[in-house]
Amino acid sequence: MPPPGRPRVNRLVPYRQPPQRRMKVARVSDDSREHRRAARRKTLKAGKIVLSDWSVIDCTVRDMSETGARLEFGAVAVLPPEFRLLIVSSNQLIPARLSWQRGATAGVQFTGSAQDAPPRRW
Repeated sequence: MPPPGRPRVNRLVPYRQPPQRRMKVARVSDDSREHRRAARRKTLKAGKIVLSDWSVIDCTVRDMSETGARLEFGAVAVLPPEFRLLIVSSNQLIPARLSWQRGATAGVQFTGSAQDAPPRRW
């Protein structure tokens, strides 16, 4: 018997195992394909958005394919619908169109072929 004023505690409590969580598994069928025209490759390249007045916005190219790229910015940037993307390492200017933008990340579609950038200090 416990001392007066203290409730009786049953120390033999059966352990209840937490319920098992079932993970949802994505079912992949044989006919599922990526809906991109070209395979994308992960990259980590310095880039610059070159606007029509030759002002620039710094960015990082995270994914790239023959038809487009995914860009990341240091902060949220307002991009125009069309611009040129400068790949700093190769000094190539690629005309591009904004496809989507979520916060500081944007997807672009290339609208022309790459050309050598004019001699300029970027």
